[in-house]
This record gives sequence, structure tokens and C-alpha cells, in this order.
Amino acid sequence: MLVTGRKLPIGIQTFEDIRNDGYLYVDKTALMWTIANIGKPFFLSRPRRFGKSLLISTFEAYFKGRRELFTGFAVEELKKKWEEHPVLHLDLNARKYTTPADLDAILNQHLERWEAVYGEEKRDRASEERFAYVIRRASEQTGKGVVVLVDEYDKPLLQAIQNEPLLESYRSTLKAFYGVLKSADRYLRFAFLTGVTKFSQVSVFSDLNQLNSQTERHYQVIIYLIFKLMGQFTQAEVHSSRGRADAVVKTPKFVYVFEFKLKGTAGQTLQQIEEKGYTLPYAAEGRQVIKVGVEFSAEKRNVERWMVEEEK
Repeated sequence: MLVTGRKLPIGIQTFEDIRNDGYLYVDKTALMWTIANIGKPFFLSRPRRFGKSLLISTFEAYFKGRRELFTGFAVEELKKKWEEHPVLHLDLNARKYTTPADLDAILNQHLERWEAVYGEEKRDRASEERFAYVIRRASEQTGKGVVVLVDEYDKPLLQAIQNEPLLESYRSTLKAFYGVLKSADRYLRFAFLTGVTKFSQVSVFSDLNQLNSQTERHYQVIIYLIFKLMGQFTQAEVHSSRGRADAVVKTPKFVYVFEFKLKGTAGQTLQQIEEKGYTLPYAAEGRQVIKVGVEFSAEKRNVERWMVEEEK
């Protein structure tokens, strides 16, 4: 029989409630911190009841600078400077969508709430125009990049899957709305969208093509997550006196120092590790230090080549 003084957070989707009410929480904040610091637009597709809403809520607390909610968690050590960013949280999960007016109503509800804080655009403007205005105003008023969080981006589409005219109406509205994230990129600090199904880019995200852009950091986070799933202790962007290593993995007998290149060769990555002295902090630990240079291919979206060299 399991005996515990902590409550299980069954059905709890708000990070603040979990922390303030003493629920159990498995610390995933190191992964959250990595995602929050490797780029702007992210899309997460997972089935329902897989923790997407809780992750969105955790991001919201993080970007609002709620440090007190993260006491004792990994992110408390990773985050050196806590700042509050304006957060625009769009939740499409709490409504049934049977007509185009239903989608318009939920977008208008969120827009009115944001406009009450950051200023109002003319009400006769389209929802995407008002959205763009709110993002710009929020950034200008606070001097900070705006964080946009969208929970269940595809719920209206899923509910109209057997009604082609209604589906096309929803698709058109959401395509224009989400497309603002591309035009407003300079005002954004971070954008994260979750959903159940990944619709083709042509249907919804053709105006938001940077969701599929391949950057060096995109590959870094994939490698980092693989190591974490393997149970390896992994440090990302480890600073030294002359630069920072992309990743460091430690085992009882070895220290692996990684450098990644999207536009460069595996040989160049090894050269950078050597020239920048990324391995120096581990010379006195008594473990074998191994340098790993990894070259990615944007065309293949995979590892193109890697080179390994033992520190002598």
C-alpha cells in the first residue's frame, strides 16, 4: 500500500495550484528551461490528457517571473536572472465549436482581456489585426519580448472535421490569426502552441513557416532530450572562460564534451572544442574526457557526420 503525505495532481492543469496546494510534481523544469531558451516558435502535438495544459501553465509561470513557484526545482539554478514578460495565453479548449461565431467569440473574449491591459485597437478590425496590435503594444509598453501560449490550437478544426464548409471557415480564421506570429516576430520572446493533431502546413501554418525552420538550436534540444530520456545527466551550453560547450554528458568513468554544427563540419566542431578550451574544467576530475563533434544536415534533418577524439 502506497502511503504518502502528498496529493496526486489528478486533473490539475494549473502549475500554481500544484505548487501552492502541496501536490506531487515530477521536476521537468530543466527541460522546460532548455526549450524556453533555444528559440521562439514551438509546436507540440500530443493526445489529450498528456499534460499539455500543465506545460503551458508552467511556461506561463516561468515567463511571468514567478520564481517562488520554482523553489527547489532545477530551473532555479539554471535561471540566473528572473524577468517578467507579457504573456498572452490563448486557451481554445474550454468551448464547443459548432458555428463560425463560436470561434470568433472565443478569440474576441481573449482579445478584449488583453486589450484591457495593453490598449484597444478599433473593434471593427479583424481578429488577426487586433492580435498584432496587442503584441506590439505589450512589447512597447513593457520593453520586453511577448510570450504567446496557445493551448489546443486545433480543437475547432477537430470538431468540424466532418463538416467541410465549417472546417474551411475555421481554417481560414486560424491561419490568419496564427500567421501574426510571423509578422510580429520582432516583438516576441517565445511562442508555444499545443494540439492533438498536426495539420499540414498548407492548411493552417503556411503563414507561420518558421515553425519548421531548422536551426542549430533545434537539433541541440533534440539531442538534449534524447540524453535525458536515456537517464544521462546532461548540461546544456556550459560556459567556460573562452566560450561555451553545447552539451556536456557525465558518466562515472567518462566526460563527453559535445559541439554541434548545422553550417559547418564535424572537424570544425572538434577544432572549436580544442581552441576554446571546453575540456579544461574536467582535466582534474580523474575521468576520461572525450570530445564529440557533430555535423547536422538541414536537408536530411538528421546527423550527417560525427567525430570522436579522446583528450590526451
